[in-house]
Amino acid sequence: MLGVQFDEQGIPRFHTTPGSRKVMDLASKPTGSLTFAFQNSRRSVSLQGRLEPLSPAALIEDWLSLEREFRRSYLVFGPASGQPLEDPNDLDAARSELPRDAEQTVPPSFVGFRFAFVDRMAFYAVGCGAFAQHTIYSRSGQSGEWSVQRVVP
Repeated sequence: MLGVQFDEQGIPRFHTTPGSRKVMDLASKPTGSLTFAFQNSRRSVSLQGRLEPLSPAALIEDWLSLEREFRRSYLVFGPASGQPLEDPNDLDAARSELPRDAEQTVPPSFVGFRFAFVDRMAFYAVGCGAFAQHTIYSRSGQSGEWSVQRVVP
């Protein structure tokens, strides 16, 4: 589960922690996919392509766009995300000990990625007829041209 933001060009980007499985996977192969499920309309859109790390300027911009209270909490849980926790009160205690305005600086545990290149988009819709509709747009690596194909859902 990821929080996704869009930059000025509408390119999706997301944030995570350096020790996450996502970061380890991207280090070996910088590709990924992102699916947006629209439950009320029973439709989804999936993007697939090459990812690249966010620039330091983008990380600062994104960090400062988050709510102040979330940033303060992230300073506590971000570096330890996924680690065992014996007492949830420990998180509250650590948060209360943070220096004033600590949330103004982007921590090293806040990293992010964006799509550098999208080579596949898939659209899926249910309830448009007797069968779901599944349409895939693929971009050729050599020519850069898009092709479209309907597939069995």
